Amino acid sequence: MEEMNFPRPRIHLIAFAEGIYPWIQRNLYTPFWRYYWNPEPGGVLDCDGGSVELVPEQITLIPGYHVFSTRAERPFSQYYIHFNLPEQLQPPQPRIHRIPLRPEWRERWEEFRRLLPEPEMACRRAVIAESLLLEALLELPPENLTLVTPGDPRISRAGKLIAERLDDPPKNSELAAAAGLTRESFVRLFRRCCGESPQQLSRRLRIEHGCRLLHYSNRSIEEIAEQCGFADRYHFTRVFSALMHCSPAVFRRLGESGYPSRSKSSHV
Repeated sequence: MEEMNFPRPRIHLIAFAEGIYPWIQRNLYTPFWRYYWNPEPGGVLDCDGGSVELVPEQITLIPGYHVFSTRAERPFSQYYIHFNLPEQLQPPQPRIHRIPLRPEWRERWEEFRRLLPEPEMACRRAVIAESLLLEALLELPPENLTLVTPGDPRISRAGKLIAERLDDPPKNSELAAAAGLTRESFVRLFRRCCGESPQQLSRRLRIEHGCRLLHYSNRSIEEIAEQCGFADRYHFTRVFSALMHCSPAVFRRLGESGYPSRSKSSHV
């Protein structure tokens, strides 16, 4: 039987935080989706010209590249997951999704919290959190989980090569050779199949990788620039600022704010 590779969400962070107040994060704009469940009210999202209260009766899912701010009306606790859906999916709907909480989801999050002091239970905690995320994603409209493939295996191979070479981005000539096309024919076909040029896709994926490293690692901006295939910090900052509307340093500061230092988290 032929082996099949199924696209799955990529989880970056699973965490529980308590005593969150005042939870000030302004104009967040990141590639990551967010899953929030608050066992008690108090957290508020400001977006799209209105406010969304995070209540115990609902799970909240926020797509990547959706601008929002956060605040707290009173101290509260929160379970949260940062993740990305597979690149091959349809672009997400630009809105926040509210999903009714099921009683068994509450029970599993409570088990997750009980297991936090036990390092040997890290695998079980991760499985609990991933199962809860997957069940919430199944409540989304089906079009949010619909794959979009280029339809041409040559373009699929080129896209895979781009994704594998974030630290050493291939030139169009190399990609065209791998696809067995002339450079001009390859670029035209790639844009028609993917809606963006090969180098636009490469820059976007490398900046998204930079966002992950800025948010979830202690590496310097110089190191991150190198690992994302940029000549130096200044080149990285220029491209990053154009796509993310803030500098890498500001992006990192935004990611560090908002949660108390006693939050308990797992990087995946």
